[in-house]
Amino acid sequence: MIDHNVILTSAQLFEGLGYNMYDFDLHYWRLFVGEYNVLTTDPHEKVYTIKSVLLHPGYNYTSLENDIALVITTQPIA
Repeated sequence: MIDHNVILTSAQLFEGLGYNMYDFDLHYWRLFVGEYNVLTTDPHEKVYTIKSVLLHPGYNYTSLENDIALVITTQPIA
């Protein structure tokens, strides 16, 4: 986490999902914080909607050069 609503992550997480990386529908995406077991709802789990995902402009999926992305949430992460 690098700001109250910005997460630094790997760009390869958004690779190979069958659509253009720069045009995917964030309506279906959520950021889960405090999730331990995906099969149950954990008591401290919080869910955030995603405003945007920014991949490094020099990201190369073959060499994984510049393999970073920013996930920006619509609300601050508590």
